[in-house]
Amino acid sequence: MLLDAGIYLLFGIVAAGILKAFLNPEHIAAHLGRGRFLPVFKAAIFGIPLPL
Repeated sequence: MLLDAGIYLLFGIVAAGILKAFLNPEHIAAHLGRGRFLPVFKAAIFGIPLPL
């Protein structure tokens, strides 16, 4: 199972590294750090394609 899932884990780690390198944390915090409903909605919309 580890060998089957390994490529997806590697892809996720590389994608997270690329996002960390190119996105400014203040920009992310501005979109997902304030309010109650809208940040949760945005996070859910961004997270929908992750299992696909």
